[in-house]
Amino acid sequence: MSNSLLSVMMVISSLGSVPLALANDIEGSSDVTPTAQQKKVVAAVLTFEVRAKKNGYLCTTSYIRKNILMIADHCVTDDVTGEVNVNKGTSVYLNGKDHYEVAEVISSGYMKKVLSTGEPSELSDMAVVRLRPKVCLNEKMDWPIIPLAKPGSLGSMKKDVMIVGAGVSTPYTQDAGKMRIGFNQRVNESEIKKSEFPSQFKTTIMEEFAIPKNSIAIMGDRVDVGVQEHKSGSILSFDKFKGQMYLKPNTAIDMHGDSGGPMIGFDQNGNPKVIGVCSMTIPNAMNAARSMIVEGDDGTEVMRFPFPELGEDPEVNQGLMMAYQVMIAQKLNDAGYLMGNALVIKDFTLKVESPRVGVGLYTSITEGANAEFLKTSVAKISKNRDADPIKCPDPAI
Repeated sequence: MSNSLLSVMMVISSLGSVPLALANDIEGSSDVTPTAQQKKVVAAVLTFEVRAKKNGYLCTTSYIRKNILMIADHCVTDDVTGEVNVNKGTSVYLNGKDHYEVAEVISSGYMKKVLSTGEPSELSDMAVVRLRPKVCLNEKMDWPIIPLAKPGSLGSMKKDVMIVGAGVSTPYTQDAGKMRIGFNQRVNESEIKKSEFPSQFKTTIMEEFAIPKNSIAIMGDRVDVGVQEHKSGSILSFDKFKGQMYLKPNTAIDMHGDSGGPMIGFDQNGNPKVIGVCSMTIPNAMNAARSMIVEGDDGTEVMRFPFPELGEDPEVNQGLMMAYQVMIAQKLNDAGYLMGNALVIKDFTLKVESPRVGVGLYTSITEGANAEFLKTSVAKISKNRDADPIKCPDPAI
């Protein structure tokens, strides 16, 4: 009997154990169509790739000044030492084009602090990067400058937000690199406790995690589903579940690949401005709600089997899951879907359903020390840019 189903479940339950995962996608699509003004803002959001043979990765970044990007600190620093590892001369792919190299990075020191003290009480996951073109290009490549919210302005902004990123679309896919947008609302801890999300999620999240100072939180409400079709004549298998994801409208949340991307807020006139930088996601799945579902060939649910409670011992978990699979096979056999507990004689679909709530965290660029860091860093790096002119007849960026 295959252990793939156990592996699927362990992946689902372990996503939340890496709060600083490099490059946290915006899950699902939104039923809100972005305006022309919002689309212009999105045009200033770029993919940021380092394609090294070792430790290559994808993040998302915002074009905030000529030749200057704003990104998450953990996208440009080592996850062991906290030191900047995207050094001067490093090749960077922007929107998939290898035309640029790093000229300068100013780090907030966030990763250094996290690695030395543990979980941060204050979120400052941001850095500023200056680029140079590697060659003089005939094609002029420029982007609109993304509008940044003014220091101290977060309280006057609407709670509605738009998030932009190029990460994966669901935990089951490897489709990072396509820019996506989603919509949500800012929340605080009190609002999380009063929300309509299941109480089991809220209790777990609030017991294990507090929203850091100078950060912006959003919540996503979804159900992750692994799907596997079984056709007559095939053999029962618990391998190769394909991913689907069902998202509550306008509860988009960041995932792997979105780190460094912007959170767009709206002033009272509806003007979009960047208020945050994507840092991390804290996913949370309610174990007791996870189920294996059997659907008939017409798509109707015919059986549902709650998952066994898994503990810390891998061998015990493996035994529980094997017994669970044997039980499902027997039930399918008794219901006329299998012969000999293995041969499929009537079409059906297996689904692994896992309700989940996630908390997305963005570094606020308008509040406290973060606002001051951004102001001084942009001023310094702009001065250095002007003193280090690009000697091209037609600048690339």
